[in-house]
Formats: sequence, C-alpha cells, structure tokens
Amino acid sequence: MRKHKPDHHDGTAKTVPPLTTLIEKQKNINPTYESLIIVFWYSIFGFLWITLTDTLLNLFVQDHDLLSNIQLAKGWIFVLLTVVFIFFIVRKRIDIIKIFMERMVTTTHALYTVEERLLVQKAITEELMDKAPIMVVIWDENGDMKSVNPYTFELLGYSNQEDFYRSWQNVLSPDQNSLALDTIFNRLRIEKRLINYETELLTKTNEKLYVVWNSGTLPRSNSEVVEYVSFGVDVTQQKLTEEKLKDYAFSDVMTGLHNRVALETEINARILNRKQKFALMYLDIDNFKYVNDSLGHHIGDELLQYIARCLKKIIGSHNYVARLGGDEFAIIIGDYHSKDQVHSLYENIKNEIGKTWFAYNHYFYISLSIGVSIFPDNGEDLNVLSKHADIAMYGAKNEGKDRIMFFEDAIERNNLYHIDMAKRIQKAIDYGEFELYYQPQYSLSDRVIRGFEALIRWNESVHGFISPAEFIPLSEDTGQIFAIERWVFTAALNQKMIWNATGYDQMMLSINLSSRTLISDSNFASIEAILTNFTGDLSKIVIEITETALISDMGKAIVRLHRLKELGLKIALDDFGTGYSSLTHIKVLPIDIVKLDRSFISQIENMGKSELIINSVIQLVKKLGYNLIAEGIENQQQYDYLLNNHCEQGQGFLMSRPVDINAANSLLSVK
Repeated sequence: MRKHKPDHHDGTAKTVPPLTTLIEKQKNINPTYESLIIVFWYSIFGFLWITLTDTLLNLFVQDHDLLSNIQLAKGWIFVLLTVVFIFFIVRKRIDIIKIFMERMVTTTHALYTVEERLLVQKAITEELMDKAPIMVVIWDENGDMKSVNPYTFELLGYSNQEDFYRSWQNVLSPDQNSLALDTIFNRLRIEKRLINYETELLTKTNEKLYVVWNSGTLPRSNSEVVEYVSFGVDVTQQKLTEEKLKDYAFSDVMTGLHNRVALETEINARILNRKQKFALMYLDIDNFKYVNDSLGHHIGDELLQYIARCLKKIIGSHNYVARLGGDEFAIIIGDYHSKDQVHSLYENIKNEIGKTWFAYNHYFYISLSIGVSIFPDNGEDLNVLSKHADIAMYGAKNEGKDRIMFFEDAIERNNLYHIDMAKRIQKAIDYGEFELYYQPQYSLSDRVIRGFEALIRWNESVHGFISPAEFIPLSEDTGQIFAIERWVFTAALNQKMIWNATGYDQMMLSINLSSRTLISDSNFASIEAILTNFTGDLSKIVIEITETALISDMGKAIVRLHRLKELGLKIALDDFGTGYSSLTHIKVLPIDIVKLDRSFISQIENMGKSELIINSVIQLVKKLGYNLIAEGIENQQQYDYLLNNHCEQGQGFLMSRPVDINAANSLLSVK
C-alpha cells in the first residue's frame, strides 16, 4: 500500500496534524461561543480605542478643525485595525477548518480506493469460488461445512446441495473415517495451516477420488468467530498414472509377473522381517534359444507367457513369482520347512506345464532346470542368496538339465573351479600353450595310413596334461572355443601344407568343427576365411561335425555345410549313433563320411542283437554311398569283425593313439 505523501507549498513541507487531533479540535468548536468571543474582543477593543483616543485628543488638541480631521483619520485607523483583528481571529479558525477538510478529502479518497479494491477482490473471490477447477470448502471451528463451491458439487456428482450437506461425511473414503478427519482438524487448530495433505473421497457413484488439500484460518477482524478454508486439487489421474508407472517399474510387461526389481524388493523385505525361512528358486527353460532361433522371437514370447500363466496359477498366497528376464523365472517359497516342500511345488509345476507345448503346428519339449537357495542357510543377504540360487540352477543344467538342484558348497567350489579354468584357458590361448596331436586313420585291409584326425591337446606348465573333455565343453560355454578353433584350423592347415610339400598331398586331414561355430554367423565366417586362404587341395580336408551341432539349428547347419562342400571340403558325421535322430540326419545332410561311434564298436564283443544292429548300420551307410570310418578300435577282435563286414577305415588305440607331430611323421615314414 502506498503511503500518503504530505502536501508541499513553495518547497516547504506543511505539517498537518493527525486526523484524530483535528477531529478532537473540531468537537471542541462551539459556533455560539466562538461568535461571542469575537464580539467580546471586538467590543473591548472598540471601547478601549474610542475611550483612550478621545481622552488623548481632548487633552492635546484644541483646534476644532484639526480635531475633526484627526477624528476622521482615527475612524479609518479603527476600521483598519478592526479588519486586521478580525482577519487574524477568523484566519485561525479557517485554518483549522481547511486542514480538517483537506484531511477529510484525502481520507474519503482513500476510503473510496479501499472500497474499490474490496469490490474487485470480492468479484475475484466469487469468480474463483464459482468457476475455478479447485475444491473450496469453508468450515467452522467444529469441522462442520459452512459453504462449498460449485466445482466441488460437480466433481463429487451432487446436484442437490441439501443432499450433499446432509450426507457429506459419506464422501469420506472407508479408509479415512471421521477419526482421521478429527486428527486433521486438531492439527489445523494448533498449527493454523496445513499444506499438501492428501485424502480419499468417494463420489456419489462410489468412485474413489484422491485430493490434495491446503488449509488455513480465514482472517476475521474484530471477530471471535474462527473459520477455516480448504483448497483441494483433484489428483486422481496423477495418482493413477503413478500407480501405472509403479506397475511398469515393478512388473514384467510381457508376462504380467513381477520383475527383477520387485523380486529383489520382496526378498529384502523378507530378510528384514526374519520371521520365516524361505526358499529362492531360479528356473530356466532348457534349450529355449532353439525355439527363438528356429521359429522366431514371437513364438518364444508366447512360450514365456504360457510358462508365466502356469506358474501364476499354482503359486500360493505364501509364495511369490517373478520373471528375471530372458527365459529365467524366480519363485519365493514362503514359510519354508523342508526340501519335500520344494520338490512338491516342482512336481506341481511340471504337471501344470506339461512335457510338450503345441503352437503353430509344432510340438516343443519343455523342461526346466531349477536351482534353490535357502534363507538363512545359504545366505543372509540378497546378493548371496541370488548368486547361490543361480549357481545351483547352472549346476542342474550341467548335470543334464530337466532337474532341480539345491545349493551346496561343493557346487560353488565347482563353479569357482570353472572360473579358474576359464582364466587358465585364456592364458593358454594368449601364450600358445595348446598343441595338435594327430591320430592316424587306417585302411583296414592293408593297415596303411589314409589320413589323420587333428586333435587338440593341452599340457599346462603348472597342472600338466588336461583332457579335452575337461576344457572343451567349458570353452564352448564361455565362448573361448571360437579362438581355440581358429588356432586349430590355422595350425592344422599349415601342417597339411608341410605334408603336401613332402609328398603326402593325397593324405586326408580331419578337423573338428564345434556346433557353436557352425551356427555362429561371425565365427563361421572366420573359419570360412581361413579355409578360403588355404592354397592346398581342400578336397583332402574333412570337416567333422557332431549330431549335437545339428539339433541346435538344423536349417542353418545344412546351409553352412553346403557352403563348405562348395569350397571342395568333405563332411564327416562324427559319433554316429549317439545323437537324437541319427537316421533322419544321415538322410538329409550333405555328408560324405559317417564315423561309427566307439559305443557301437565296444559292443562287438557281445554278439547277438548288437551284431545285428552293427551289421545293419554298416550296410545302411554303404547303400547310401557314404564312406565309413570306425572309431575306438581297441582290440583285434573288433578289427577283424569290421574288416570282415566291409568297413573300409578305422582308428583306435589298437593301431595308434593320438601322437605329436614328430611321432606322426615317424608313422608316415614307416612303409
């Protein structure tokens, strides 16, 4: 508010008494009294003037004419003095009236200004009350509503104000009863102002609304009546949006299950509770990637949704299910008592999911590898429990899949061993610790070496000889197999060039190709480049593959094998008879050689049904036009049987173990 500025006359500020002083003075002014005062003083002055002047003139002036002139002048002087006298007396009174009027004008103007402002504020307030999209409620000190703006009625669905006022407490959500309202008003009485507190209200149709309020005391001057005003904003949509965002943050969009974040939150809450033991199960769908790779991710997504529905159906109120990501799920078994409880749930899961899943004219075999850790036995925090459940799950996979495994310290030790082994494998790759051995393949009719199979060997400086059966599967899991195979192909082809230069150019050289490399785009391209750069005769190179390489992605494997054959290489199906559908593969694959697995050869000594099977396999392979090589010939009886049944070639300890390059060259030099 602007302060009133004093009037200025000729640059000098005039001091104006306060309005209250002037009013008091004005009250003391009596018109009759003031008039009598003026008359009294005028009479005294006139009397004294006439008496004194006449006396003095009679004493000192004797000339009659002069006296007449002086009397005339004396009259004019009296008039002049009277005017001055009256001027000063009236001036004093008029100054008081003038100052009073000036202050009255200023005060009246100020009052008009205040009134205008009050009218504007009143209009704005009424406009806000009538049209603003906020709830405005005025209460008395007992918490009873005195007035509500139209928007509040509209928002809550009431058209009749009397109905609303009669049942306004029904507007409160059942979760917020009158006791909660009393608590709010008690705080308001003490604190005089409440900011940003939330309540739940019900509309006339019982829809829930969320409202954020700001309340305070209504200012009243010169009144002992206390009233409160509350301004409420409907935040229902924001609240629902928050709930949706929370759902997104804690839910898996694809399956509708809880996600990893929600699972970890639940585990931490149960750990803090510490009232119940619980089991944490990690579930992984075996061979799920084959579904994605063969039929597409949309089919894989449908399988995940099917698994999620099954898990959700059988999980009880004490338990909790979530999807971790990919093809991994997790279950918390609350109130854990024994392993039987977990096994029972596992059987229920298997029964609900079933052994096969049918989609798009395809049947898929479903199996799960499950790892379990127990709180607090296997860990007392989230990270340890999760790690141990994960270790147990991969232990189940390593044991052959389709099984459940509880965490044990031995599993962790084995896992740590694998970690250490992977580190040592990398060191062997980096420092060239691998070497190639060669096992000769003989013509059984004359025992002449027709070729070699290149086999990797690792003689570590610290731990000595390490079997390929120990480090090759692990290197396939870690992806180190790709670097190993690039080295094997490069070293083997270099050795073939050396043999070619020494007159052994017609000798065949077999090299194993893993399933991981065969179906990997980039790593197969690397092997293909190495073969393309080979300047020797590729028709003397045999690529050996196993049936496990074909199961993972038959279509891609066949395409890749055709590309190898186009380069001139021979293809051999290794370990024939140990796979899933050998007869199917031997019919459709672009192969040249079938290598009969040692498990068949070992049965030769047990004649009977085994003899019939072996004979049938040999005859089938020959009728299909493939060359046959028998693996694992360990005694003369096996050798003679194969020779008599027209098996052309073989390899095994009976003829020669795998040997280093020097021993291999020595074998070649023997005529």
